[in-house]
Amino acid sequence: MKHHDVLSLALALSRMSEAELVTLFRLRSCEGGDYIESARLLLNKTNIVRSCTLISDSEAEALLRLGNGEAATVTAADLPLARLLALVGLTTDGDLAPLADVTRALAVKERLASSGGGASKNIGEIMLEIINGSLQSSVPPAPEWWNHALTRAGVVVNAAHFLLHQWQNIHVPDRFTAQMRKELAAQLRIGNDDVRQSVAIAKTVGLLDSEARLFAYLELDHAERWFVLSRAALASMPLKTLVKLLRGEPTIELELARLHSLEDLGITADGQFTELGALVLRGARQEAVSQVAQCLPEAGEQFIVQPDFSVIAPSVLNGAAETLLMRVGAPRQLGVASVYEITEQTLSRAVANGLSLEKIRAELAARSTSELPQALEFTLTELADKLTSVVKPVRVTRSRSAEPEVLEDDLETPVNFADTLDYARAAAHASELLRTRASGSAVIQLRLQLALAEQGVVTMRIKHSSGERELRAQVRGLAQNWVRALNVSTDSEVTLPLAAVLEVL
Repeated sequence: MKHHDVLSLALALSRMSEAELVTLFRLRSCEGGDYIESARLLLNKTNIVRSCTLISDSEAEALLRLGNGEAATVTAADLPLARLLALVGLTTDGDLAPLADVTRALAVKERLASSGGGASKNIGEIMLEIINGSLQSSVPPAPEWWNHALTRAGVVVNAAHFLLHQWQNIHVPDRFTAQMRKELAAQLRIGNDDVRQSVAIAKTVGLLDSEARLFAYLELDHAERWFVLSRAALASMPLKTLVKLLRGEPTIELELARLHSLEDLGITADGQFTELGALVLRGARQEAVSQVAQCLPEAGEQFIVQPDFSVIAPSVLNGAAETLLMRVGAPRQLGVASVYEITEQTLSRAVANGLSLEKIRAELAARSTSELPQALEFTLTELADKLTSVVKPVRVTRSRSAEPEVLEDDLETPVNFADTLDYARAAAHASELLRTRASGSAVIQLRLQLALAEQGVVTMRIKHSSGERELRAQVRGLAQNWVRALNVSTDSEVTLPLAAVLEVL
């Protein structure tokens, strides 16, 4: 591994977009710290050989020409996948630079055919289509798909609520036992596969982080919630299954079970990506949310409290009403119309988690279409007599708040909330690199390091006592806070503080 290759690749990373970085780290299955560390990991020889199987024959030939000194015959347009997979670096001038280990891997190892002789697309080509927004679909969602979507959304949030309270009771967070899965399946009246998918989606969204985060998610409108869950459903899908789906290839029974959530959310219809699914894949959030909002019924806040303590919501509820029923009841039916059951146990749970009986009575009465049943009033009064004080919730490993209002300081806005879905650690690493890039200093130092290694001439925009000016120089040395360079115009050596270098052009 050459130091020059590390710097050249790090510079290429510093010019990638967030979507490109996320895809790169996912496809190459690696993550690092800064640009330099990330470049070193990406130059792992085994990883390079595996990644070379993703590119097309024409790109492999172009890479070999680049490595053989024929850079004039190769353009960026010839290497879209190679650049996405970080199999090519950059010079300080922004020209394509060959990486020695990549050239050797292509020349020595016979490439494994991964595209079936060009008959089908490989993973890299499909991911590139997604990033470029060229993946299209003309398949409409199933009729009244939103009915299933609302049911799936209800299952996900109630599964999260169930697990948060289970973990609170057993003092063991993040443990999902077979018994919990069985109880959850019975309560939500769904199968084990749907339980697994719903929990995976909830985990990807972050709904299992805290009860407060769950309630904050419910404050989003239903179209925004749909987009968040759809992105999470795709992110939790095994990459190979996703690629088979995009290719239109047959999938085995186990993979078909994983597709239930995609079908429910309207992302796919009979195993093919829908128009909405294509929008979600491309991250076209505003367009997707706008289309979905036109399909969904308007959310209300009223429900019917029955004498048997069941609560019927004849239509879709807004976030506040849905949160209330989730806290004081247990789900019996989820969808456009929902049914919850209030029991002494669910009321005690709500009190233990910060709701007063007075507030419960007031909130139910305000949203009920008729007076609360006398039996429920009696149960609330009797329960109040049993409780001498409001029991504070026991918080074991996480900072959880029963009241969503206190979350304003540490929860992102709805826009950023949706952005947290980007493939977990890959997205976190990409975001960290983008924050580093925003400061500017890390990228400037990187370009100066590469200029030193290349011993070439660069143009620096520097801060001067009389303002800003440009300096054409050859970098001769770098210290922690200083750069030493030869001014090619005057043939004299200058030493500048790094803080004075505003940009390396």
